Amino acid sequence: MPAYETQWTKPGNNTICIEYYWKFRNNWNYLKAIAAEEPQSFAADTEETFITEHYWGYTSLSPVITGEYQVTHPQWRIHPVHSYQIHCDAAALYGNEFAEPLCQNPSSVFLAEGSDISVLKGKKIFQ
Repeated sequence: MPAYETQWTKPGNNTICIEYYWKFRNNWNYLKAIAAEEPQSFAADTEETFITEHYWGYTSLSPVITGEYQVTHPQWRIHPVHSYQIHCDAAALYGNEFAEPLCQNPSSVFLAEGSDISVLKGKKIFQ
């Protein structure tokens, strides 16, 4: 098995099951969800909008230079999640400082349909 794997199945009852596994230091981590098969639009001013509708990205290029780039894609719909499982060794992956917040129950769980995206040529912002 490679260091990561995605599995997608249709178990019936108008649902889909998506599973994403990744291996870190010989330990398997995973995210799993059972969701509605049919994607739905979602309202503005929701967590789904906040997370999926970001069209600008920023990256640190040096202590005084930030890279800015635009990402374009159609608005994604979501598959409402009926149940989920998370197994992640947050301390090993991200350090002890992040372990406690990353091991808490999430405030929301959803599955976005996704699409191809375009990343446009960026520019440098000098501080």
